[in-house]
Amino acid sequence: MKILAFSDLHANLTAMKRLEQTIKKEHPDLLINLGDFTVFEQHIEDVCKRLAKLHKSQLVLHGNHEEESTVAALAKRHGWTFCHKRTVRFGDVLFVGHGGGGFSFTEPDFARWIKTVPAAKLAKKVVLLTHQPPYGTVLDHIWGDHVGNKSYSDFIKQRKNVVLALSGHIHETAGKTGTVNKAKLVNPGPFGKVINL
Repeated sequence: MKILAFSDLHANLTAMKRLEQTIKKEHPDLLINLGDFTVFEQHIEDVCKRLAKLHKSQLVLHGNHEEESTVAALAKRHGWTFCHKRTVRFGDVLFVGHGGGGFSFTEPDFARWIKTVPAAKLAKKVVLLTHQPPYGTVLDHIWGDHVGNKSYSDFIKQRKNVVLALSGHIHETAGKTGTVNKAKLVNPGPFGKVINL
């Protein structure tokens, strides 16, 4: 499976055009939007109309620039899969999504919810989709500090079946990659990254 993930688009037309070019060249099976695709929901309808033209199969999260309810409604309208506190299976890959936030060191809501998802333990391959990056990694290291989320890091460290964790939020680490256990960590940034699973 080939995916194209992006984050923190913030309605940037140059980045949108780059995504269009990448889709034409790479023909991904799935597009993943990790949130902050607007600037505090300004022109959100126009942005979504353009995003809808990119690809028919999209997994979408809200970031800290969008409200959960707004993105859930837009996802339904455009035929996208809203992934906040949901799992989506494609073949042997289970996508686990948790959006929003971006400024907390722990996410009790995620920790409670993930305990109710037995598939996260049983799936052969798990891909974690979040807006905020996991704590203590190259994706959350800015200005000499780590600003990510420990709940996401704990999830990755506790499960050997997590093969990939995609997140954004930290603009300074866009395009960076790292690893925790067997999991590859990627901040795809607004121009996106193609990843083969």
